[in-house]
Amino acid sequence: MSISSVSTAAASAARLDTLSGQAALQTLRKALDIQAATALQLLQSVPVPVPPSQAGQQLGGNVDTYA
Repeated sequence: MSISSVSTAAASAARLDTLSGQAALQTLRKALDIQAATALQLLQSVPVPVPPSQAGQQLGGNVDTYA
């Protein structure tokens, strides 16, 4: 571990103690919550696949592997 990475980590930890660091962290958390809600909404909007009808089950059921 190099000195620069240790000093960067210490500076980042000190920055979180400041008011602006706390505000940035709250903004990040809110953005992640919004992103999660949007992803859930997109997943819920996907329609459920309809099973094939009895007549269409044979269509595409066999694959010819001879070339």
